[in-house]
Formats: sequence, structure tokens, C-alpha cells
Amino acid sequence: MELLLNSAHLESVENAIDLFPVTGITTCSSVMEKEGPVDFFSHLQKLRGIIGSRSIHVQVVSTTYAGIIAETDKIRDMLGRDTYIRIPATREGMKAIRELSHEGVNVTAACILTPIQGLLAAMAGADYLLCEYQRMEEAGINASDMLHRLTSIIHHDDECYARILAVGFHSIDQVVTAYESGADAVSVNPDLLTASLDLPVVDKVTNGCKASWRNIHGDKTLLDL
Repeated sequence: MELLLNSAHLESVENAIDLFPVTGITTCSSVMEKEGPVDFFSHLQKLRGIIGSRSIHVQVVSTTYAGIIAETDKIRDMLGRDTYIRIPATREGMKAIRELSHEGVNVTAACILTPIQGLLAAMAGADYLLCEYQRMEEAGINASDMLHRLTSIIHHDDECYARILAVGFHSIDQVVTAYESGADAVSVNPDLLTASLDLPVVDKVTNGCKASWRNIHGDKTLLDL
């Protein structure tokens, strides 16, 4: 399993990397918009410096084949040849995915909401299939069922190496369900991850353990024994 951060906030990413077993980050225009009018490549280079050798997935803006190819070259020149290029699984995008994958470019097929999109992108050579969990739910698509159908085919094909990456969650329960449904990786907002550990019931248990220790050992710590 892989855990990525769906964020471009420098401090949040840095803090989350210290806390969680993060393998990479995903960004797109909507994620970058939250950071305000920052310099695009300068900001992403700062993120690259924070995450080190972890993967970074950067989405193109163009919707045409030629534009996607040109933007891919620019992104890789600025951020490194190992950058994953996030390309929507549209008609023009699929053409670019097939061409770039053939050239050895790291490709993340994005905006996947249906099994056939994922299957075609996988056959075109995409490394990751980025499935939009909440967008599926909003469109009346059962996201869990879609992931299960897609992964049941992908994972049973020994010649297919595409990994299922789910993104766009509104709750931790959705994250767990995505893993349960077969996703190889998820990309989650750092705040959602952090909040998942701030549970009153957990605090009650840990505080109870401290109280029991004090009843036995008073003010001594374990290191004093």
C-alpha cells in the first residue's frame, strides 16, 4: 500500500511527512489554487525539496495532445525526469498517455471515474490510474464498486503494472473503503489524516494508562525505574 498527500501546502506537507509513512504527493490546479498566487514552478520545486526522493504527480493544464506533450517536457525540465505527469484520461489525453508511456515518461492517468477509462489508460501504459473517489459519489457512481471492478481486472493481469491511486476524499472512512476495495494507493489531505488520530476515545484510554501508572509508581517515570 502507498500513502500520498493531496496537498501543495509546504508546512502541512513537511509536518505530515514527519508523522506519516508518506510515499509521495499529488497536485493539480485546484490543489495549487489553495496556495494563492504563488510562482508555479518555484513552489513545486520547494515541495520537491521537502519530499526528497518521494514521488510527485503534477497535472498538465492543456487539453490538447500537442499541448500536453509540450507541457510534459516543461514540467520534467523544471522538476526532474522522474516526475509523474498527471494527464486526464480523455480522448486527447489518452493519445498523449500512450505516446509518453512509450517514451518512458512516468504517467499518471487522471480524472478516472469509470472502469473503462482505467482499463484503456492501463493498456496505454499509464503507471498510475488516478480515480476520483468523491467525484464518483457526486456523479451517482458507487466509488467502492468501481474501484473493486477495476482492480479485480488489473490485479489479475500479470502483464499490467498500473497501480490504482484513489484521491479526493471527504472522510477517513472513504479512505479505508478505497483500500478495502483494492486501491494500491490513496492521496489524502494532510488535515484529514491528522484529524483521524485526534480521537477522544483514544485520549481516554491513554489518560487511563497514565493514571494507572501514577497509582503504582507515583511521579516516577519509566526511565526512573
